Amino acid sequence: ASAKASRTAILVNYRLIDTIVHIGPIFSYGIAHSGSLTMTMNDVAQVDYSASSGESLSAGIEAGIKPLIIIPLKIGAEAGIQTFKLKNGTNSLNATTSDVDLSGSYIKLFLGLDI
Repeated sequence: ASAKASRTAILVNYRLIDTIVHIGPIFSYGIAHSGSLTMTMNDVAQVDYSASSGESLSAGIEAGIKPLIIIPLKIGAEAGIQTFKLKNGTNSLNATTSDVDLSGSYIKLFLGLDI
């Protein structure tokens, strides 16, 4: 099985503490969605699903640290829950339509430059 999903969202983030350490809530609202899912069993295609609409929301908490003042390095993490549903997708093998729910919890780790 393989799945691909893309999402464009409006992101709202507020840092309650924003010094060398930062922490705060983060929310998103999806405005554009698409995805595809393919499944094969014994080299025979079972599902070839694609959708170009959906809905999504997320809520989480973000925390990070900028450990070095001279080098603009940032280390952090974000964890939360997300609802992500692809709507009215079509299985091209049998022309059926259905929704796919990809909701659940998530965690992101990041390391980067803060310029």
